[in-house]
Amino acid sequence: MAGGSTSTERMRQAVGHAFLMMAANNATALEAAVNFYPGVVFYAGGSSCETILHRAASNGNKSVVDVLLHAHAAVDTQDSNGRTPLHSAAFSGHKEVAEVLLRANAAVDAQDSDGWTPLHAAAYKGHEEVADALLHTHAAVDAQDLTGRTPLHWAAFNGYKKVADALLRANAAVDAQDSDGWTPLHRAAYNGNEEVAEVLMGARAAVDAKTFAGLRPLHWAASNGYKEVVNVLLRAHAAVDAQDSNGWTPLRMAAYNGHSEVVDVLLRADAAVDAQDSDGWTPLHWVAFNGYKEVANVLLRADAAVDAKTSTGSTPLHWAASTGYNEVVDVLLRADAAVDAQDSDGWTPLHSAASKGHKEVADLLLRAHAAVDAQDSDGWTPLHSAASKGHKEVAEVLLCAGAAVDALVNNKTTALRVAARAKHLDVVRLLLQWRAVPDGIRPTRVRAVLFTTYKPLRDVFDETVPMTEQELESARAAWLAASEATSTAVAAADPTA
Repeated sequence: MAGGSTSTERMRQAVGHAFLMMAANNATALEAAVNFYPGVVFYAGGSSCETILHRAASNGNKSVVDVLLHAHAAVDTQDSNGRTPLHSAAFSGHKEVAEVLLRANAAVDAQDSDGWTPLHAAAYKGHEEVADALLHTHAAVDAQDLTGRTPLHWAAFNGYKKVADALLRANAAVDAQDSDGWTPLHRAAYNGNEEVAEVLMGARAAVDAKTFAGLRPLHWAASNGYKEVVNVLLRAHAAVDAQDSNGWTPLRMAAYNGHSEVVDVLLRADAAVDAQDSDGWTPLHWVAFNGYKEVANVLLRADAAVDAKTSTGSTPLHWAASTGYNEVVDVLLRADAAVDAQDSDGWTPLHSAASKGHKEVADLLLRAHAAVDAQDSDGWTPLHSAASKGHKEVAEVLLCAGAAVDALVNNKTTALRVAARAKHLDVVRLLLQWRAVPDGIRPTRVRAVLFTTYKPLRDVFDETVPMTEQELESARAAWLAASEATSTAVAAADPTA
């Protein structure tokens, strides 16, 4: 009998819940359903675990909210994200519903699974009236979420000036730091929210507050190209040459990201044009590396050192050549950059261009009288660099400019040998066609025919430098004699052999 009673109650609840769901958006029908099925569960169903009160609050349906609260619906039930109906009203911007819930003693500082209070939600969405209602009910103005951010951080991040004003009038901490050390001013600067930045500065925000990585608001405004915010911060006497933990200044960040207008503003504020980071890079190095022609021109007009060297001896021209930005290469050359400057490995910009296969850059450098046979600290010429990577077109440009086809590395290795070893057949064929010193090439040809097991390479030699049978027999005899002499010498040096 007891089991039948339980089953009947479950059916009554199920039917009652179905009626509730059908009447959820109609206050009159909902009231009738609640009265007809007293004690019915108010969950809306689904995996979100939200209640009908959550839905009504989110939709701004005040009359339905009134009915549910009169029927003793739980005001602070949390959904699967930990949000209460007050969170729902705050997210959606429904002030009247929020006020009804607050009068029903809803927890004004309830936190969801991210640590957000309803005030965080209102600030994030820019709902000024809801924020005011929450603040009048003594919401914690500096409540921190799981990332340490306060409602003011979120208002600043999304650019809601009126909400920021309301929070500051309620004595929000203007320089509160989140878990990364960011203040609301950092957030406003990062997103380019000029009006909020001005509001924060008016509330005496620390203009040079540092994150735990040493970044200031000016770094972020400059990095993201927000000229207006940069001007706001500079008018508030932000340190124009402040360095972060890696030695980066706002100018370097603006230059790195190609923001020419911001670079110009910072230079007019006397930013150090040649400030070096911890690796010795100047803003001009980064501009060359990333290929920003306009920014390069702005820096050079401000007398940037065109041949400044990094800790590894690289100049901006090295990097422009390496990354293949021919327009920047041209700008630097017109500014009298040293075309044959060598880095700590002895590489010139032409080595860099040749190694990376940048034909147009190589051509520009050669027209500027770059030394075509410059040797690095290992004796490699640009032709060796091009040959080692298989860059046939660059090799051809170098050869047309008079590169020595038989130049030796450490008195033994030619570009041909380098290309053959790397199996770059097109380059091998090209170099053989350009044989300036046949006698210098022929030993390489002999070695290839005798020893290589890579048939395509042998075929290239066969088609380009044909040998007679007599030459081949002579070469074999010479090689055998050399091998026997080497074996005899080894045996003499090692009695145990």
